[in-house]
Order: sequence, then C-alpha cells, then structure tokens
Amino acid sequence: MSGGLPRPVRALIGVRVINQLGAYVMAFLAVLAGPDLASAALAVFGVAALASRWLGGVLLDRLAPRTLIALGLAGAGAALLVLAAAHGPPQTLGAVALVGLAFEIYEPATQEALARAAPAGRQSDVYGVLGTSLVAAGAVGGLLAAVLLPLGARWLAVVDAATCLAAAALALAFLPHEPVRRRVRDADSALQGRWQALIAEIAPEAERPRWFAFFGSSWGVAQPAVPGLAALAGGAMPVAAGAFLLVPLLLRRPRHRASDTAASDAAASDAAAARGRAAIRERERSQGELA
Repeated sequence: MSGGLPRPVRALIGVRVINQLGAYVMAFLAVLAGPDLASAALAVFGVAALASRWLGGVLLDRLAPRTLIALGLAGAGAALLVLAAAHGPPQTLGAVALVGLAFEIYEPATQEALARAAPAGRQSDVYGVLGTSLVAAGAVGGLLAAVLLPLGARWLAVVDAATCLAAAALALAFLPHEPVRRRVRDADSALQGRWQALIAEIAPEAERPRWFAFFGSSWGVAQPAVPGLAALAGGAMPVAAGAFLLVPLLLRRPRHRASDTAASDAAASDAAAARGRAAIRERERSQGELA
C-alpha cells in the first residue's frame, strides 16, 4: 500500500518509524526515576505531555510542519540525554518534565503534514499505513530494549535520544518545505476530537492544527491516574477491558432508545388506525339499520 503513496508521505512515515524504534524508554520511566520518584515522575510526565500536544498545535500556527517536526524531535532527543545524565530528585523530575514537554510537540505537525500530502480520498490509507508502521516499529523497539536493558535503563534513554536526533536530521533532509498556514480566527470555531483520517477530511484547513492537537490529548489527562486506577482494579488489563466493553454499550444505548420509541410510536399509530376503522364500520351499521 505504501508503494503507491507520494514521496513526502513515505518520507514522513520513515521519520516517525525511526523515532518509534527508541520510544520504548517511556515504558521504563518508572525504572529510570526509581521507586521513590516513580509516581511523581509519571504524574509530571503525563501533565507535561498534555501541555506538549497543545503547544505543538499553537506552534503550528507559526512554524511549518517540517520545521516543527524537526525541532520537536531534536528537543526530545536533547531532553532524553538530560534524563540519562540526571541524578537526584530535582534533576530527575526536571528532566522528566523536559521530556514530556517535547514528547508530543511534533504529533500535530505530523498529522497536519500527512493531511496536506495525502492524495484526495486516500487519507484513511495514509493514516492506516502510519499506524501499522508505528506498531511494527514499536515491536522491533521492544526487542532492542530487551538487548539494551542489561546495560542499564539509562542506556535506553541514550539510544532513544539517538533515534530522535536521527529522525530530526532526516526530517530536515527529506520532508518538503511548506509555507506556514495562519489560523483564521472564527467565533464559531470548535475543537472536536476525531480520528486522523476524519480530521483530514472534514476539518477546515486553517483549523486542522488545533483539531490534531486535541486528538489523543485525553491520554495525557488520564495518564497520571493510570497507576492508581490499575492498582484499584487489580491491574491495567481489567481497566482497559472494562473501558473497551463499556464504551460500545454507552454508544449503543441511544440507538436502542430510538428504536424503542419508533416501535412504540408505530404501535400507537396502528391502534389509532384500528379504532378509526371500527368507528367507521359502526357508523355504517347504524346507518343501515336506520334505512
């Protein structure tokens, strides 16, 4: 599928795949922080990552996607090197905050660049290839983490930083130069979370950066609460399974109500029609007797 995509799309997917090869370090953030700082580090990272995505949406009004992607990846690489060298609670939490602030800056720019480069009617294909490629790169990254972990968790951060910096260099080398598209302020403008392909198709072009910034930011809100929820539920899998099962039920409930209302309305209409026909027959019978 990717073979028929335009060169800018393939280049951007390649940049993100290289970056994703080292993204496994976030799974070991608690190990890097240590048992005493693990909860605080996760909370700081979650809040900073949420702010990072919104910051990426704001900066996209002033910077071209290529520039913002390269800056975000380079900033993430530098922050990871700071984290690898950090010692003590203040340095560690400060480095975690820096990593979080850089972690999502390039995400809205990635989605916007794909929306611009995707051929008309193929947005779903483009975002599908990106998602599949990132999942495959994450699996390979997990194997790489298994090899590096015996050397120490700090080396995971160092290698992740190297992949970020390499991806930033490739972004500058291969992504196309595009103009900054200024935001058109509109009082009726609204931010709505949508899947990437749907955003690319329905969002006003000038408003897409904020739509992409909003998409996925709920994870940044929920992330600090994940450890506590997982502990209360007995593990992360029950929490995820419960959410997975609950959402479809909530989404289906209005449909059932609508169908029930329609059925009751139809039954009432049939009953009224039957009463009308009975009244007409009774009237005809009475007229016949009088005649």
